[in-house]
Amino acid sequence: MGQLKDRPQDIIVFIIGGATYEEALLVYSLSANTPGVRIVLGGTAVHNMSSFLEEISLATEGLRSTARVAPRSRPI
Repeated sequence: MGQLKDRPQDIIVFIIGGATYEEALLVYSLSANTPGVRIVLGGTAVHNMSSFLEEISLATEGLRSTARVAPRSRPI
């Protein structure tokens, strides 16, 4: 158990909604540092910061926030 033949040799990571460049870098680094294993990243899009924030905005549109702001304390 735990031998290379028992481990997966090909891993596909597919992100619905899209992957970011940071996630691609992480998968690349993990693949480069894991001998005998090939990790491939796929997704419905590749996001930069602007497109990622736009996706979050669209996904949360219409949701009501339940966060409450604590009242400011007065200095003593």
